[in-house]
Amino acid sequence: LGTLVVEFAVAQLTHCFNWRLLDEQKLDMSEKNNGLNISRAHELLALPTPRFPIL
Repeated sequence: LGTLVVEFAVAQLTHCFNWRLLDEQKLDMSEKNNGLNISRAHELLALPTPRFPIL
């Protein structure tokens, strides 16, 4: 059930908003290794703008 809720939330965010990177930054998908987990080397900061008019 938890996976379904997360998938639905991500789908709604993707469908209802246009996303762009802040300050004309370039998308950097490089990774850093912290032992047991792997994360992005740089944070992804994005600005959402509504795709549809707010009623």
